Amino acid sequence: PILRDYPAQLSATTITYLFGSIQLALIAAYVEKDVNVWITTFYSDLPAILYGVGHAFLYALNWMRIRM
Repeated sequence: PILRDYPAQLSATTITYLFGSIQLALIAAYVEKDVNVWITTFYSDLPAILYGVGHAFLYALNWMRIRM
């Protein structure tokens, strides 16, 4: 297991999610080649993106608070 070789759990989780996001972005770019689809609209996509990033940040803070 990775945690035996790399004991920092938060960093290991971050690296795992980072590589998963990169893989997802590459697959999505391969499947959907129309550039106009990727343009973020202010009223529908941007709030969802901000919510997701904010939720992930708060989850990480809560996890660090529990670990301390």
